[in-house]
Amino acid sequence: MKFFVDNENYVTLEDVEKLVGLKESSIYMRVRFGHFPEPRKFEIRQAWKLSEIEEYIQNNKK
Repeated sequence: MKFFVDNENYVTLEDVEKLVGLKESSIYMRVRFGHFPEPRKFEIRQAWKLSEIEEYIQNNKK
């Protein structure tokens, strides 16, 4: 699910998994080691800036 906050599009974990082709555990492991954008916290949910995910995808094409 996409949503908009402060002129920025955000996506949920489910969307990130689809966009980058990784599962939740792999995403959070990469976040922990600084190899993946960190999610932002919004009250009870976390979300990623869509622009950061797109940049990650662009920089990690095989």
